[in-house]
Amino acid sequence: MTIARIALRNFKCFAALDLPCAPLTLLTGHNAGGKSTALQALLLLAQGLREAPNTNLLPLNGTLVDLGAGGDVIHRAASPQTLSLGAASLRERAIWRFVVDRDLSARGLMSLAEISYTEDGDPIDVPNRRLLPSELATSDLVGSLRSTSFISATREVQLDAYPVPRSSAHVRGDVGRCGEYAPYWYLEFADDEVSPARRHPTDIL
Repeated sequence: MTIARIALRNFKCFAALDLPCAPLTLLTGHNAGGKSTALQALLLLAQGLREAPNTNLLPLNGTLVDLGAGGDVIHRAASPQTLSLGAASLRERAIWRFVVDRDLSARGLMSLAEISYTEDGDPIDVPNRRLLPSELATSDLVGSLRSTSFISATREVQLDAYPVPRSSAHVRGDVGRCGEYAPYWYLEFADDEVSPARRHPTDIL
């Protein structure tokens, strides 16, 4: 499923941003123009849904992004100290709103304040007990967010020759933000047949 829009409020350099997306979306612009920030918002949301779905705390540092403390991600003019991260498809729209708590912020966490969710234009009541409440468990939009993969332009030196994904929240086939798990997944899938739907029409096996 294609994410049709990313919505941000009070996140880093953006007081507000509604970014339309297509199956292929290219972000261009000057340095420090907010391209990476837009991606980080999506990745931060995916990180929380994958690594802390049963809590009401958003981890700012994890397998997808390392953003520091609450004060590092909140827009400088935000009042009150809240930020919103959201996404939409053609049928669904979900927005999570978080607040900065001084004690939690120092630990790289933000607290969930509320979730706003609509399906086919109809609002659905969602409690804010955790990042992924049962009402959103079968959502295609949330499923797409949780399975987000990202490969950074940065390449880090690995201490292990063939590092293995260690997180239980790791998405099948996700090669890691620095491509570090590519050899692992290659070996996992090397003997699997490629489904016809994923082959180029001219491929002959």
